[in-house]
Amino acid sequence: MNTRAYWLLWSLTLAGLMLVIVSPATAQSGSEWDLPVASHAAPVEPETWVAWAAQARPASAGQRPSALSQIDAGVEAYKAGDYTRALKLFERAARAGKQVKDRSGLYYNIGSCLRKLGRIQAAVAAYEKSLAYSANPDAETRTKEWIAQLKSTAVGQVRVGCNLEGATVSVGALETECSGLLERVPVGSHAVLGRTAAGVTAKAEVVVEANQTAKVMLTFGGDIAVNLKMLGAVVAVDSEEKGMPPLRVNGIPAGRRVVEVRAPQGTASVSVAIVPGELNTLTIRDFPALDPSTDAQPDRTWAKVAIGGGAGLMAVGAAYLVVGFSDHGDARDMPLTTDDEVFEANRVLNAGTESINTGWIYMAVGLAGVGVGAWLYQDDGDDAAARLELSATGDSAFVRWRMGW
Repeated sequence: MNTRAYWLLWSLTLAGLMLVIVSPATAQSGSEWDLPVASHAAPVEPETWVAWAAQARPASAGQRPSALSQIDAGVEAYKAGDYTRALKLFERAARAGKQVKDRSGLYYNIGSCLRKLGRIQAAVAAYEKSLAYSANPDAETRTKEWIAQLKSTAVGQVRVGCNLEGATVSVGALETECSGLLERVPVGSHAVLGRTAAGVTAKAEVVVEANQTAKVMLTFGGDIAVNLKMLGAVVAVDSEEKGMPPLRVNGIPAGRRVVEVRAPQGTASVSVAIVPGELNTLTIRDFPALDPSTDAQPDRTWAKVAIGGGAGLMAVGAAYLVVGFSDHGDARDMPLTTDDEVFEANRVLNAGTESINTGWIYMAVGLAGVGVGAWLYQDDGDDAAARLELSATGDSAFVRWRMGW
């Protein structure tokens, strides 16, 4: 056998096997509860359900018929106009799981019952679920048409209440004042937004049903804006962290709240009274412990005591120096002709020397006190807080002191 004949034989053999495998599956699928395209594409009138029910049969004799029986009963209830009972039967069948093969058709039935009962939003949701299971382009087209029609024609109303008069309320493009009525709101779930003149907002959710008036209450709180630019800081309201500044915290319930800023350089807090609809703006000035420009000055009491005491001692020392140098001058001018005059001159000279020595001691201690005080005073980094200059030449001394309190 040549190579061409060999491959031809194998191809025919494989084709035969595929036919044997596929044929039973095809035959079985025709007996399962599949939705005919014609029935599914035209579900407007109850008669279409009859055709659907007539073709819904178990896939095999061993299959449990409960779900399919409920579907048949649901069709009969739908034909009789009992849409509530039909909906319950279809929903029970939907919970049967794998017993129902065509789940797209089943959810389509559920959507049609809901549509008949006026539950437009739920009907749209069921139709959309039908699309998720659908594998039939014609059925999908008809289902999408129903969805579009229901969404475009079904509207309701929303009545909005507020705890704050004068705010503006909107649902989509529709807008009214608080405690007003919004008409022709499309069915479905909507976000109701409220805003005050100060920019304070409130939000709520509402579900609108066809030809129904939904009621919703907007509760406005107050807002806090923390206008800080501080690396690594975190803002907390009543110990609950809100984020890094600058930030705005919306919808805080009314009452007194503690706003805390936790920064690497420290933590500061302030108590804020929250009023509905009002905006509270906080800046660095509201947190003086974190504000370099308003930081509390260090306690300089001891620095001032040391500087004042040192200055006083230097003044006393200066007085002793004046007296001592004066005694030295008097001793040099005294006559030295007799022993008594020499003795008196020596006494005055010694007294002057003692005064000078005492004066220098006072000056040294006072200078040390001023130096210590200046060092304490400059602890905040102000290198021009205190200055002391002292010069002494020969028998004279001069002290110049400049203090920056």
